[in-house]
Amino acid sequence: MRRIAFLSVSVLIGILFLVNACKKKEEEFNTPCSKPTPAKAYSNGPIGVGGTLQLTAESISGASYSWTGPNGFSSTSQNPSVSFTSAAAGTYAVTITVDECTSDPYYVYVEELKTTASSNSPVIMNQTLTLFGGYILDNLGQAVAATYSWTGPNGFTSSVQNPTITAVPIAAAGTYSCVASANGFQSAVSTVTVEVIPPAVSFITNNSPSVGGVLTFSTQTIAGASYSWTGPNGFSSTVQNPSVSNITRKHIGMYTVTYTLSGVPSQIKQKYVYVKFSNSGCNGVTTFTLSGKTYNVVEVGGTQCWMKENLIKTGTRDRFMYTEMMPAPTDSQGVCPTGWHLPTSAELQNLAMYAGNNGNDLKKVGQGTGSGVGTDLLGFSAVLNINLAGGKKAARYWSNTESTSHAQIMQLNSDTNYIYTNLHSKTDSAYVRCVMD
Repeated sequence: MRRIAFLSVSVLIGILFLVNACKKKEEEFNTPCSKPTPAKAYSNGPIGVGGTLQLTAESISGASYSWTGPNGFSSTSQNPSVSFTSAAAGTYAVTITVDECTSDPYYVYVEELKTTASSNSPVIMNQTLTLFGGYILDNLGQAVAATYSWTGPNGFTSSVQNPTITAVPIAAAGTYSCVASANGFQSAVSTVTVEVIPPAVSFITNNSPSVGGVLTFSTQTIAGASYSWTGPNGFSSTVQNPSVSNITRKHIGMYTVTYTLSGVPSQIKQKYVYVKFSNSGCNGVTTFTLSGKTYNVVEVGGTQCWMKENLIKTGTRDRFMYTEMMPAPTDSQGVCPTGWHLPTSAELQNLAMYAGNNGNDLKKVGQGTGSGVGTDLLGFSAVLNINLAGGKKAARYWSNTESTSHAQIMQLNSDTNYIYTNLHSKTDSAYVRCVMD
């Protein structure tokens, strides 16, 4: 009986021991893992292609390491290294495990060592060409100390990050290469193509000939240049100072000249040329009579026949309300006689263009003041009788182009040679000059 009692006590003690052990294991299993502090990590970036990327993690007692990164990279080394390529640039992460607990990742961004080459191209010959080498950035996006090496056309070399070439010649055009070095590494070559353009000729002059005369041009002499001219009526020439005989209205318009130097075309220079026509008569008509008044006719710009005086509707009145001039918007003749019409806004703008936007050429000689004194070069003979603020005078002409409350006008002011073409209220007054159909 005693033996049986002893065995029972022993069994009971064993059971209690197993229960306590299981409880301990259960408590250990249910205890939350305390994550270790992430290990700080660094790199030797930025790295040049072909160099060795060295990753370095803080040493933590009892820790195991796990790295992941671009291009499928992984490592369990504390301080792994890898041969660097462009594909190896990017973000690396390292975690540590201590007592079976794993930290959050610590991130390291690795930048490829590279620069960019750029310039202020295209640049005009004899101005300043500036080349720009891009900064080298570290893992935090901060610029690091770097050296630069440039090479380019015409024997160009420089160790300056942003070199310049003053009074740049045509021979400086071409491809420039830049290499940057930092942290013992060298960047890949970056290139930029530079265009150098000869400037436009400094001037074009012409003699503004009369009908039937010879139009002659003169422009800047540039050593070694070949010239190219174009213009109205199919005009073209490769002569520096060309001429055109037997001028007609077809030769009016914009002429352009470029030149080529060392195989490079220059910027374009333009000149508008108009031809002088007789100040008396147009298309065989010198005058016409309307309501007992005789009006003179003048050819302006070679394509339009205009009244040389303002239309007088009744008596001596020569200023009209717009509604008096045009009974209906579709009535382009308006108050003009048969065979004539109110000018369109386009015809007024053409008139301004023929004058080179110089209103003095449309004003009667002596009209205006200062820079606005008339020369009447085109025979339009505008008289400035409309009062403006500040004692200024103006001549304002209606077109037949209108909206509900406004119409297009052309205006000449006494204090300037500028020609204004814009909308003006119909309730105001303006002159009428008719144009031959």
